Amino acid sequence: MGYCRPTVSKKDDNHKAIESLFNKLGWSTLDISALKNCADIVCGKGDAVKKVTIVGEIKDGDKPPSQRKLSTGEMEFRDRWRGYWFKIESIQDVIDINKRFFL
Repeated sequence: MGYCRPTVSKKDDNHKAIESLFNKLGWSTLDISALKNCADIVCGKGDAVKKVTIVGEIKDGDKPPSQRKLSTGEMEFRDRWRGYWFKIESIQDVIDINKRFFL
């Protein structure tokens, strides 16, 4: 996957809150939002029995749908990614992702 490259990009207004909640729920996070045509965040959580790693594209759910659309590069990344990929628009999305893997 050699199509991600560093760039200067603006983070969504909810980026910090989403990353913070993942951390509070026990996930490790890596902010990769500076990579163009990629995702915004890599998150991992687990123990000796179960480990999960996801990538997420953060969009501000308070903005109109037209401003939450994926770019062409983001869609291409999503389509090529062979692991868990999520579009994360809200705190509730983080809670739902956590519940999906860790009840």
